[in-house]
Amino acid sequence: MHLDHATSSSPAKHRQALSASTPWAGGRSLASCATACHRSMAPALWRVVACLVLVTACGAGDEDGTAGATPGAAGSRAAGATRDADRTPAQSRLVDALRPAMDLVADNQFDEAYQLAEAYGSLPDALAYQAEFMLGFARHKAMRYAAARAHFERAIELAPDYHPTWHFLGFACHALGDLDRAEEAFREHARLRPGEGDDTFGLAIVALDRAQLDKAEQLLRQALAQHRGVAETGVDRRREFAKIHARLSEIYSQRDDWEEARTQLQQAVEYFTGHDEIWHMLYQAHLRLGEDDYAEQAKAMRDQVRAQSGGGR
Repeated sequence: MHLDHATSSSPAKHRQALSASTPWAGGRSLASCATACHRSMAPALWRVVACLVLVTACGAGDEDGTAGATPGAAGSRAAGATRDADRTPAQSRLVDALRPAMDLVADNQFDEAYQLAEAYGSLPDALAYQAEFMLGFARHKAMRYAAARAHFERAIELAPDYHPTWHFLGFACHALGDLDRAEEAFREHARLRPGEGDDTFGLAIVALDRAQLDKAEQLLRQALAQHRGVAETGVDRRREFAKIHARLSEIYSQRDDWEEARTQLQQAVEYFTGHDEIWHMLYQAHLRLGEDDYAEQAKAMRDQVRAQSGGGR
């Protein structure tokens, strides 16, 4: 699932979009300026600069300061004010003022992204539901799932039709062990955005945690087909394929079919080599099958990935 149809795109794409629409400080993008500033400033001073950056962003778009928002979607709403979902449908496009925060998250600068979202939320014309979403997103990516969930739930109160919130709420609730709410969130996002492979994947891992192995396998294979359809349009789905095959391996290992579990993991690492946990699972599968030499190779790859990235995410 992608924010603005590009949530998981590279930081460079976000910066390119900002540079095209909101030049600032001698032509530098707001994202690059914000990223540079937060690294050299005390937190209190950074919050002031963040507000200035965001005021510039909010005034850099159209004459009414909506920064390219969907017409009618960015009326004057103070942060925390309940919006009228019937009169003003939520825009799915992330506002330009929050894109520097997205860049900071992509750079693993989670606290700085949170502060930037707080600064945006304090502006009089802020989209409160997007501020709450970004606050939750920053906490979610920092694996602070309880805090993330609180923000996502608030964002849903403000804008139940803002579909990205439901998606990430599902994964936050799954991480917290609230499978019922996770399932509800994935189903609601699927209703708002039909055909998303990540929603089907989310429902699959809920079923897997409930030990509903046949249902989980069916959903995982459905998610695989959905992602293949997207991949045929030229979108990179290798990471998604890898995680689906890894989850399929869990199902086969629980069935004590270690040969098929190994096969699924081999397919996973063919799609994506940079996840240490998948290499660890392959190492264990080889051990169970008595394939000690292959196990050592998988273990070496696991350790190499951990040394390079500090662990899979």
